[in-house]
Amino acid sequence: MTVSLTKAQISAPASFYGLWNADVRYPAVGFGRTWNGWATPIVPREVLAQLIADAPGHRVWFHPESGVTRIDTDQETGSWQHYASIAPELRGNVQAYPLESLGWTFLEDESRRAAE
Repeated sequence: MTVSLTKAQISAPASFYGLWNADVRYPAVGFGRTWNGWATPIVPREVLAQLIADAPGHRVWFHPESGVTRIDTDQETGSWQHYASIAPELRGNVQAYPLESLGWTFLEDESRRAAE
């Protein structure tokens, strides 16, 4: 399965997946420096919302004015606790979120690069 964006938003130059589900590919507008060998995708708001929706035990809110996200988890305590906040940055005309602060294990989808 691939999560896609509408044409009006962006044409994603790359994609990635999380080790917990290698069958789902998410589009990225770019990548930051690797973190301990793992990819650090930078994604638009819609992709971040879908990624968190797909992650068991996590939920996300976006501040209506600033776009800053608050990600909560209930995985360790059974009650919702703050996990991370991510401030968006402008990438071209897209409000994008660098995922490096999540500390999750992402890999860049090399098969897409090989096909180009």
